[in-house]
Amino acid sequence: MSVFMPEQARPEPSPLYRWTVLLFVSVAMGGNYYIYDSINPLERIFNRQAGLSRHRVRMVELVL
Repeated sequence: MSVFMPEQARPEPSPLYRWTVLLFVSVAMGGNYYIYDSINPLERIFNRQAGLSRHRVRMVELVL
């Protein structure tokens, strides 16, 4: 015999909570895009001044 519990509806989150989550996710995504896009212009500088190969620059990018 199995006993099923009726589903209880969760209360709807407040508008402030939803806007806070939206803002946090937007900032996190924007920061992620910025970090990955900012490495590419610096690749030549890393090659010339630090003597890093393209593979090493990609490894630095993976660490970030």
